[in-house]
Amino acid sequence: MPRSVRSAQTAEAELQEFQGTMDTKLVANDIRMDSMEASIGDLQKGQTIMQQGFTELKLELASFMAHINAKLEPPPRGNLEKGESSHRNHHIEFHNNHNLPPPEYPPRDNNLPRFPRLDFPKFDGINPRGWVRKCEQYFEFCPIHEDYKVSYASVHFDAQAECWYAAYIKPLGRVRWEQFTKDLYARFSLTNGVSVMGSFNRLVQTGSIEEYFNQFEEMRAQVVQEFAYLDETYFCMSFIGGLKPEIRSRVEQFEVDTLSKAIHIARREEVAIQSLFKPPRAMQPSFQSSNPYHTLSKPTSTVFPSKPPMLKPTPLQTLPFQPNLNPHQSLPQKGLLPTPPRPPQEPTN
Repeated sequence: MPRSVRSAQTAEAELQEFQGTMDTKLVANDIRMDSMEASIGDLQKGQTIMQQGFTELKLELASFMAHINAKLEPPPRGNLEKGESSHRNHHIEFHNNHNLPPPEYPPRDNNLPRFPRLDFPKFDGINPRGWVRKCEQYFEFCPIHEDYKVSYASVHFDAQAECWYAAYIKPLGRVRWEQFTKDLYARFSLTNGVSVMGSFNRLVQTGSIEEYFNQFEEMRAQVVQEFAYLDETYFCMSFIGGLKPEIRSRVEQFEVDTLSKAIHIARREEVAIQSLFKPPRAMQPSFQSSNPYHTLSKPTSTVFPSKPPMLKPTPLQTLPFQPNLNPHQSLPQKGLLPTPPRPPQEPTN
């Protein structure tokens, strides 16, 4: 058989084999496509079922929310039981009496703890900064709309503060809380912001650490209200700078970066300095007695013998000085005089 004929037969056989393989793959693809079409149909059916389930769930949720809102609506005041008080009803009544829109409340979460009812702080013109701090803490627990904070707070004014507010609010109408607090400070604060900062910078320790720190904290609260940008480092250095020289020199030896650490070191150094100048305590004798119920009696005073009377010294008797006295000549006895020498006698004839 010629070589060309044999090559043609081989090529034809390979072509038939390839065609058979392709036919097999096409059949497999058709089967796979049929399976995918069936799966898509199942997915469409599942999607339809899920949409129906979501619709039913939405209806149930709407019904549940309507039921919850019906329970959250405040009951009439006459239906409240004796002794029951509601802080939310108190706010609603205030807004209704003043022809104001209802207050805005955040959504209630049943998982959050319930706080007891808080009484709003009253203001009579004394310590306005402390009163404003209490008001802002109250607003954190009991939210009130920003436009009605001033009106709500003014109900709790007494004495001079009430008279001032009546004349203050009439020409202005409605005031924001920030502007109201500034005007309140200007009216009732004994000092303004600049003088508060000056007094704070001049504060020095004159007594104990506790007295100095109490004054420092009181003035620091006023400074923060006016100068909120001051950080912890400034107040720490200011506290150390106002200490007594003997305490300040000791505190500056440590790396102090917080106010609490500076206070701790200052207290410790104050105790150390006081212990250096404290007089030593007298040693108390310890007595051991076999009788457990024995009590020490008061010590009796020791009786010492009286001193002998002081005697005057007796002067020594001395003889008068005789410079020409012969040392070999005996002294005359007391009461005897020396015999005078006899005169020479003349010779007799």
